[in-house]
Amino acid sequence: QDLRVQGIYSHFTIEVRESMALSALRARTYAENGKEKFDVQTFSDCLLHLSDLYAKYPKEPRAMEFSVYKFIFWDAVARERPDDTSHSIAAAESLMAWKDTPAVRHAIRIQAAASIGDYYSYFRELSSIPEETSAQVHLHRTMVAPAVR
Repeated sequence: QDLRVQGIYSHFTIEVRESMALSALRARTYAENGKEKFDVQTFSDCLLHLSDLYAKYPKEPRAMEFSVYKFIFWDAVARERPDDTSHSIAAAESLMAWKDTPAVRHAIRIQAAASIGDYYSYFRELSSIPEETSAQVHLHRTMVAPAVR
C-alpha cells in the first residue's frame, strides 16, 4: 500500500505485491464456522494491483503464474456467487497469452473438472500441479476442494 500511495510503480513494486499475495495465500485463519481460509482480502487486492502492474510491465517472469492464481481464485468466487462472473471471465481472458503452456492447460483442466463435479479428474489433476504454479494448492485446499467434496 505504501508503494502505491507514494506512486512507486516498478519491478520492485511487482516483487513486493507478489510476495504479499503469496503470504496472504499461505496464511491460515479459521472462519467462525471452523472452516480453514486464507487472507482473501489481501490476496484479492494484490491480484488486482498485479494485473495493472503486469499491463505496464508485460515481460515480468511471474506474470503467467499469478494469472493462473487469479483464474483459479475468481473462478472459485464465481462458483460461490453465480450472479457475478465478470472477474472470472476477465481472469480466464488473462490466461490467453499463455494458453499453450503446460501450467495454464493444467489450470484449465483442473477447474473444468471442479466445475462439472468430476471428482476423480479433479483430485488426479490436484496431485500433479506444475512446479511453477505450486502455490495454487492453497487455493484448492481452502476454496475449490471444499466445494468439490
